[in-house]
Amino acid sequence: INTVVVLALVMPFTSTVTPGEDNLLYGVYSIFFTEIVVTTSLGFLDIWPNLQRHVFAPRAKTQEDMNNYMGGREIDLAERYTTLTKILLLTVWFCSLYPLVLFFGAFAVLLLLITDKFCLMRSWAPSPRLGSTISKINRKYFFSATSIIVIVIASYAWTGFTFDNLCVDEGVNIDSTYEYEIASFDNNETTVVTIDSETQIYRYCEQNLIEKGFFPAGNPFFKEEFKWMSAQQKLFTEIYGWLSLAVIAVIASFVAYNIGYNMRKDKSSNSLEVNKTPFHASGVNVRAYIPEVNSDAIPYPLVACSVKNFDSKLFDWESPYRSHDYYDLTLDAEDIMEEEDEIEIADMAFSKVRYWEHVGA
Repeated sequence: INTVVVLALVMPFTSTVTPGEDNLLYGVYSIFFTEIVVTTSLGFLDIWPNLQRHVFAPRAKTQEDMNNYMGGREIDLAERYTTLTKILLLTVWFCSLYPLVLFFGAFAVLLLLITDKFCLMRSWAPSPRLGSTISKINRKYFFSATSIIVIVIASYAWTGFTFDNLCVDEGVNIDSTYEYEIASFDNNETTVVTIDSETQIYRYCEQNLIEKGFFPAGNPFFKEEFKWMSAQQKLFTEIYGWLSLAVIAVIASFVAYNIGYNMRKDKSSNSLEVNKTPFHASGVNVRAYIPEVNSDAIPYPLVACSVKNFDSKLFDWESPYRSHDYYDLTLDAEDIMEEEDEIEIADMAFSKVRYWEHVGA
């Protein structure tokens, strides 16, 4: 979101459709080029993890060091959603001004899918099982917000043409002929400009309706302000503006309905009777939440509680070389703190996990 909004805010309004490397559309192109070429190439190469697997791992002196080198790069699902969100927002925000970004966006998302699938199968470390909650929220709410953004930003984009903040001044009459020498800032060359009765005169007028606070874009109550528009542009932007308002109302109703439906669903599910099915007999793999600390020195997490009193099947991982006791940090603390009082302090510093095994038929 920062990439899109900052790019739109930093660039001057008059540079919106102006050609050149210092203007808005070239900046949009540069971001898509980076996503398609640079980000995809770095994702496929995955340089540092590949060096660890193919150079450092074969030369490791212990099995644990080799396993650690072969572990792969840890990836965060939020990071991948952020990348996808950036591409989609760039596409919908600027598609009305730069229709080619629709193809850029589709190609970038396709490459993102291929790259992430390749890295997921061959390069990345195993990720936590987070379920489908994030993807459902993304589909329901973010994509709905994206639909609002594309229609609203497009309606304002059409009102801003020609993005030069100039209006024809019909109240000025020129009776004589004037000549002016205008110097260029780039190469100090001068150009002679002749102004006579046939010359069209312009004056400054603010075309950025977002800064003016007009909503919806093309609002007929402010038609007197739209002096730079042609008759067709006024009609088109008025239709576009009211259409954007209608889309916002429909999507807002849809989102409100989903929120209300989920609240009623949660309330009704909480009032259901307990089915009295024992958890151990539910037919699922029983896994407990056990506090762990990841370390770059070893391939398996360190356990931040005592593992004496519960079954190892409650872990969602298992080392083929050592038991879970080896990764118990409380045992290390007891070895370090030899005095009895210090051992008690060490015991108090870690989490407490209790497990009662089912007994009975």
